[in-house]
Amino acid sequence: RLCAAGHGVFVNPALVEPFGLTLIEAAACGLPIIATCEGGPTDIIGNCENGILVDPTDHREIATAIKKILVDRETWKRFSGKGINGVRRHYSWSSHCDQTLKIIDTALEETPAAKASDMSVFRSLGHRLTSLKKLIISDIDNTLVGNDQGLRELLDLLAANQARIGLGLSTGRCLQLTIDVLKEHAIDPPDILICSVGTEIYYGKKRTMDRGWQQHLSHKWRPEQIREKLTGLDFLELQEPETQRQFKISYYMEDDPDLLTRVHQALRSDRLRYQLIFSHGQFLDILPYRASKGRAVRYLSYKWGIPLQDIMVCGDSGNDEDMLRGDTCGVVVANHSRELSHLKGRRNIFFSKKEYAEAIIDGIRKYGFIEEE
Repeated sequence: RLCAAGHGVFVNPALVEPFGLTLIEAAACGLPIIATCEGGPTDIIGNCENGILVDPTDHREIATAIKKILVDRETWKRFSGKGINGVRRHYSWSSHCDQTLKIIDTALEETPAAKASDMSVFRSLGHRLTSLKKLIISDIDNTLVGNDQGLRELLDLLAANQARIGLGLSTGRCLQLTIDVLKEHAIDPPDILICSVGTEIYYGKKRTMDRGWQQHLSHKWRPEQIREKLTGLDFLELQEPETQRQFKISYYMEDDPDLLTRVHQALRSDRLRYQLIFSHGQFLDILPYRASKGRAVRYLSYKWGIPLQDIMVCGDSGNDEDMLRGDTCGVVVANHSRELSHLKGRRNIFFSKKEYAEAIIDGIRKYGFIEEE
């Protein structure tokens, strides 16, 4: 915004900003910037030294930062010049190319020859995912499995259309328990596995972990502090050790909104960042604030270039809700938990009258994911 003296400042108070293209554009024009202290702006201001990071929920802090830049002419000049030069140095096409080539050269030098086959497998997998026209991502328990005949019909349908339709499974189960249920029902490894309530992503038969997603989730994740804050809540019971993961803390809890409020109060007292998911009337999962099944789906859409409208997501319970509420094609099975009933009537969420895998087939036809002959 411009002031009377002709100077200005650009403010981006987003709660979370993955990168911040508008900040780069403002800096390139010589405008000092004020931005949220979450995500990409920390790197941009760290590299360019052309503005101030603020808590986007604190209007007084934002106002103070604006005043500091606009009133102090020397501060404005310094931030303006550093922004223009910083963008040229760090965010121009030529600098991006130079940095990318250096990283690739370093990675090739550090990659043992024994891993060449793994790289070949990943390139092959990437080619498949980027060539898909449609992607189906389904919850496992009570959605994909539950009716053997319907499951077999669905798998046959997907096999006949595998050149254009990919399959991903999204579950609250850890990887090993997911593998166990796939073997139990004779389901071949899917293209994508989203495990542990959206905190882990794996690809293909070798179940290659997406390390980029893990790095993304680690931001401001404080599991030990979370466990400590919840120790005094006697209505919480830790789930079994095998359900606890690097980015998932799981409890058993009664289905009581007041108890859920007490959990929030305990965690917010220290301004901890987290995502809380309660499902099936007893399972409480605490995840990094960037994690969930829905956020994992969005990440996959962006990474592999599959538009959200070409992704169909299917679920039955509360831990599927944010996945169903996205800009994807949502399918809720007829045997769903009451936790999802309030989604009826929402745009792009189809409540099938069929159960389990038959509802997924119903959704495929509803959204036109297969080309009828």
